[in-house]
Amino acid sequence: MSGLSNEVRKKLMVMGVLPNTPVTVIRRAPMGDPLQLEVRGVSLAVRETIANDIEVELQQ
Repeated sequence: MSGLSNEVRKKLMVMGVLPNTPVTVIRRAPMGDPLQLEVRGVSLAVRETIANDIEVELQQ
């Protein structure tokens, strides 16, 4: 989350998007923005520009 402003970073952390937390992409809106994510059992809508700055690792 290095490319995000401190304000956006804090909002994501309050919503449960923390380091080493599993995040699942549920679906994208028809035009691609926003994305529906699931974090800790909660559904979140996140703009694509913000989602692009969230670093993730694929689990196999």
